[in-house]
Amino acid sequence: SSQLSVESMFKDIKLGHAMNFKNICKDSSKQKLCHPLCSCDRCQSVIRDHEIEDFSPLKCNEKGQNLLIIASLLGDCDVIEFLLSENFDVNFFDYQGRTSLHYAAA
Repeated sequence: SSQLSVESMFKDIKLGHAMNFKNICKDSSKQKLCHPLCSCDRCQSVIRDHEIEDFSPLKCNEKGQNLLIIASLLGDCDVIEFLLSENFDVNFFDYQGRTSLHYAAA
């Protein structure tokens, strides 16, 4: 299975593996289901093998930081652009009340 955890996504971003991160995210969306509620064998296989676990703008680390905040903190423009194209919200804030814009400006 190529399923990724959110923790491994944070790790990819922190290690500067932007291309790996983006390729896996894009690959997961290439395989389409017959329809959104389909549960045939082929669709179940697609879900099992190509799903990224909890790839969500709301998923956070222990500090309340989502993937966009981490990428902004590290100044990784490629990942930031990708996450914004995936509808991550620049107004999402961590447990300290800081957004990705705060970290990008620091």
